[in-house]
Amino acid sequence: MPPRNFTQANSTNKIQLQIDRSPDICPVCHSSVVPIETNTDYCTNGNAEITYRCPRTSCSRFFIARYTVSSGVAHLQLCLPATHFVTTQPKLVAEISPSFANIYGQAEAAEAQPLSEIAGVGYRRALEFLVKDYLISQYEDEKAKADIRGLFLGRCIEKYVKNENVKLVAKRAAWLGNDETHYVRLWEGKDIKDLKNLIALTVSWIEMELRTLELKKDMPDNVPLAAGTVDKDGK
Repeated sequence: MPPRNFTQANSTNKIQLQIDRSPDICPVCHSSVVPIETNTDYCTNGNAEITYRCPRTSCSRFFIARYTVSSGVAHLQLCLPATHFVTTQPKLVAEISPSFANIYGQAEAAEAQPLSEIAGVGYRRALEFLVKDYLISQYEDEKAKADIRGLFLGRCIEKYVKNENVKLVAKRAAWLGNDETHYVRLWEGKDIKDLKNLIALTVSWIEMELRTLELKKDMPDNVPLAAGTVDKDGK
């Protein structure tokens, strides 16, 4: 890309910088674009900004590309305002844990800002609401429900989750979630993306269990069959 002259703060002078790249994603509509560059720019204290507009008619929003400047080169860091896609949680999961869906959406909003240092804490909180609301829905005993509410998440998973697939992924999600809240990270090779993947797996296994329970209620084993039909054992 050709060098660009930037307006300097509190000065009529221009400074020429080499731009490493232009944005290729609109932060508002999240479409791949070749943005329309405006004549509005700014440079001060090692930072530079350029205003662009999305070329898509359905969007057409202005946004700011923010760069850091080093040795005469402006390196693209992020674009603002950053909107985010809210992950739609499965209906059965959202019904048993509306707080999970709400907190997870807020964590996504923080990550999009980007506020990744606090987004991880939000995802960890969302996981705890997901697991505990799921377990509370599975137990009728009030003493067990009270115990689930008060236990640390790891102990809660170990003691009350009966589905081995849910237990396997939820336990590991809790491990990574704890890394987002503690001073020392135990899983150095893992990051927030891995945490989100494990939460998604936990959601999937919980949804499968809930759908299976619905099927059992809809088609119980003790329903008498009409004459001439195949019985439940295929005979």
